[in-house]
Amino acid sequence: MNLKQKISSTKAILIIIVAAAIAGVGILAYQYMWPVENEIIVDEIANWQTYTDKEHGYQIKYPSNFDIFEKNQGKYIEIGSALVDFSIEIIENVSSLEKLASLEEDKLIKSAKASKIDVSELKISWKDKDFLGLPAKELSFKGFAGGEPMIWRTYVIKDNNAYTFSSGNSGDLDNYYKMLSTFRFIKVEKPEVEKSYIKLLSPNGGEEWIVGNTYDIKWDSSGVDEIVIEVMEGAHSRGIITMPQKTINADLEKYSWEIPSSFSVSYGTGEPSPNLKIFIYEYNQDWVRDESDNYFSVKKSKTNLKFTFGNCDDTLGIDPYFKPYSGILNKNWKDPNILVVECYVKTFCGGSKIFGEYELNGSSLVLMYQEEIEEIVTSCNCVHKLIYEISGLENKDYSVSLVNK
Repeated sequence: MNLKQKISSTKAILIIIVAAAIAGVGILAYQYMWPVENEIIVDEIANWQTYTDKEHGYQIKYPSNFDIFEKNQGKYIEIGSALVDFSIEIIENVSSLEKLASLEEDKLIKSAKASKIDVSELKISWKDKDFLGLPAKELSFKGFAGGEPMIWRTYVIKDNNAYTFSSGNSGDLDNYYKMLSTFRFIKVEKPEVEKSYIKLLSPNGGEEWIVGNTYDIKWDSSGVDEIVIEVMEGAHSRGIITMPQKTINADLEKYSWEIPSSFSVSYGTGEPSPNLKIFIYEYNQDWVRDESDNYFSVKKSKTNLKFTFGNCDDTLGIDPYFKPYSGILNKNWKDPNILVVECYVKTFCGGSKIFGEYELNGSSLVLMYQEEIEEIVTSCNCVHKLIYEISGLENKDYSVSLVNK
């Protein structure tokens, strides 16, 4: 290589070194005078507050001077000061981003028409985006009220939940993107919710119940407040028996049902109803339910009455001429299923026959008598003793009354 070539190469190297130095100085100066946008954002959000929603699985940062408002059990939040600068809405059970976008645009157009706004003035625009590695859509449109700024919304779906971000009504797009850049998905921590259930224990099939008697309907339950108990005959309801209050507290775990005499046995035929079931369900969530596994039956009582009366029983020590003209003397159980009730009636001394009947309605026992006068032998009055001996009753305390039929 000759001398000329050496000088030329040296000059070229010097020129490259000088140019590189100048470029480096320029870059440093630029960075000093105009810091990069990312660094500005990091500096600005360093002192921001963090909102965390473990139930719906996300967190986001927001300016310290902003307030945050939760609505709809945390599925909608608003962030801002005087105006709403940012909002997040969670829509559950959404699988299609395209369908979501279509529905959102339809809602927007309907709202505009309801406000008598020309849809073309909304300037609706959609863009496909990438959000944290997920496909997303960005919507922009002009606010409804005159002079309002453009509004931006971003839609993304994760685990069948749609997350909708909106710039609100402040018109601060820069702040919207800054806050959106801090959004992160986190692990969902849903509390363990005890599964609600009801299990009917009795009657569960094969029982034979009697009209007028009282029986316990029993169940086990968890996570249930108020329940309703209904009697079903086949596919037909025979009525709700937890009346008049309709519901009872599930924690009681039993309900004593006194089968009324008005309970129509097999639709009034008097024959047993062999295909009855108890249907029990939670009042506010009727899908929490259970029923008897098999059929039970209800039939009329097998009670029998033995009635006797005696004329002019002076041993009772009752004046026959003063009120009351009838009454109950005493009642007792002759054995566990035979109730004996002694009564009196004041009437003519002789020439009368008295007949007795009774009606049973739950715990109410009505004794009835009917007098048949064949011949008035004397005008005097006396006290007649009536004895009602009823067998086949459930052994319990009955309210007893005596009436002249």
